[in-house]
Amino acid sequence: MIDYIKTNKKNILYHILGWITIVLFILFMTVMARGLKSAIKTLTIGNIIDFVVMQIEFYAYYIFVMNISLKRRSFWVFFFTSWVTLFIIIGFKIGLSHLLKPIFGVFIISPTYRPEVTLSNTIFTNILLGGFFAFWGVVVRFIVEWFRNEKQKETLKQENLKSELMLLRQQVNPHFLFNTLNNIYSLVYKKDDIAPDSVLKLSSIMRYMLYDSNTDFVDCKEEIDYLTNYIELEKLRLVNKENVILLVDGDCSNCKIAPMLFIPFIENAFKHGNQKNEISIKISFADNKINLHCSNIISDKTASKDSCGGIGLTNVKRRLNLIYPNKHNLKIETVENSYVVDLSVNQRH
Repeated sequence: MIDYIKTNKKNILYHILGWITIVLFILFMTVMARGLKSAIKTLTIGNIIDFVVMQIEFYAYYIFVMNISLKRRSFWVFFFTSWVTLFIIIGFKIGLSHLLKPIFGVFIISPTYRPEVTLSNTIFTNILLGGFFAFWGVVVRFIVEWFRNEKQKETLKQENLKSELMLLRQQVNPHFLFNTLNNIYSLVYKKDDIAPDSVLKLSSIMRYMLYDSNTDFVDCKEEIDYLTNYIELEKLRLVNKENVILLVDGDCSNCKIAPMLFIPFIENAFKHGNQKNEISIKISFADNKINLHCSNIISDKTASKDSCGGIGLTNVKRRLNLIYPNKHNLKIETVENSYVVDLSVNQRH
């Protein structure tokens, strides 16, 4: 029963503030109805004990009944424990009232057994009052559980998102890495002047994927540098390097984006094209949005296949739905003999 109320200062504070609010509301209504002096006179030890009993009734359902019911997930368990708890509380109130009568000279807990009131009427009245506190104990617990479940779902989503991003970072395209190393080896063998620069670009890509992108959002400039290096290395194996066009338009300073969001689309453009096909990539910053336009001519080998599939694109679509819910627009289509991707996301400053 106590397992739900943990030593969480924030939860305890919420409960204390809630009861203080109730007390202040009751006092305010009493003062408004009877005046301040009369309200002070009516405040007795009996009222205080009544208030404590109210809390006992509330928490009996909020903790005990709901813990058992939620654990068993059975309506009949809830029904049975509710009535048993209610009659135990009624017996407790009547017994406490008789126990305290010799001390105070009167029955101070209201309404409980009194000589002038029949036992059946006393039980009926207490069932109504107990049902009222039981109702609010159940309702408040359901509300708390709903928020708790929603928070857990959101946490789980974020954990899944991080796991997927980690997987994405680790899924370095082996063909890209193998081809790049072969191309760099060829450059080194020929003593080409661009060989050292190519090694630095590959090193920068690996560092960004494994370390620099290990945050929820990165500077857009860092992301564009990463994409630029990737494209430059992919161009090493192309015959007509001038057919690959990268255009960045607009001011990307002080702008952030989820890391490695565009790379699956650009990877697909190189993967499903051939060495002579044109690839057009445009990244623009305007109207508080980041826009990606990526198109490539369909090669003969992939003309009959769906080049918009694969784990990478499935992953990025999920990331878009989680990170930019209702704040992005993704359109992938085939236009004549080209695959075209248009993606727009809201900027993060």
